[in-house]
Amino acid sequence: MDAALIFGPAIAHEIGHLLMPTRQHARSGVLTGEWQKEEVISAVRGQMVFSPQERELIRADVAARTRELRGR
Repeated sequence: MDAALIFGPAIAHEIGHLLMPTRQHARSGVLTGEWQKEEVISAVRGQMVFSPQERELIRADVAARTRELRGR
């Protein structure tokens, strides 16, 4: 397996931690804490994603940061 296929989801995982209000891991998806064979296969296939709730929280965080920067 090409390790480069894992880098994108792994980086997304860490960025997700930075943009989420909590540092907790999820039970599935990009923010899963321990990737087993199923998660690695999903990542390699490009199917590992944030949950709808995680996407909303990340969007809200980015929007708040953008507003803050524009207000300076």
